[in-house]
Formats: sequence, C-alpha cells, structure tokens
Amino acid sequence: MDHTSDPNAIKFSFDGKRTDLAREFLANPMGPYSPDLWKLLNFMRRGPVAGRHVLIVLGPGRWQLGRLPAAPGQKVVRFEDVEFDNLADAERHIFTLRWQQISGSKLDV
Repeated sequence: MDHTSDPNAIKFSFDGKRTDLAREFLANPMGPYSPDLWKLLNFMRRGPVAGRHVLIVLGPGRWQLGRLPAAPGQKVVRFEDVEFDNLADAERHIFTLRWQQISGSKLDV
C-alpha cells in the first residue's frame, strides 16, 4: 500500500500576529492546549537547537535559565541571575523568549 499522507500537513508557518496563542499559553502554561497552540509549541521546541533557551533543573522545585551553545561540545550558557521556584513561571519566561527569537520582536500581550 502506498503512503498517502499529505506532505504539506506537517508544515507550520509561524504567525507573530497570533497573540491569542500566546495569551492562551501564558494563562495556562501546563495545558491543556488548543490544536493551534500545540502546533506552535512543537515548532518552538523542535526548531534549531543552537541558541535555544532552556530550563536547567537545579534541584526539586528550582530551575535556572540557560541557552544551548552554538556548537556541539560547548557549554550551556547559564543565566545565574534568572532562577525560578515555580515551573509555570519558568515555562512562561521560556515561551516569551522563544516567541521573541522566532518572531524578531518582543511579545506584547
């Protein structure tokens, strides 16, 4: 049997004007998410690795902001002054940074 899936079904175009998706995530970063928000989150999480902002687990209930290096073998950049004791707040922060990175402009919601 031939594979009949539409190859265009997996494509995603980011629209920086869809601030409704940002508001949805910021209101409830742990989900559940609408289908369009799921697509955006997958796009944010599966895009280029170099320079992506991440959360570093410091211990139970503690996270720190980090950024993945430009090349394999380099160290993760740690932002020592940006720590969180609430995962939802940490996820909101990462979402906002990733939005800015892919849109080229600050998220204003």
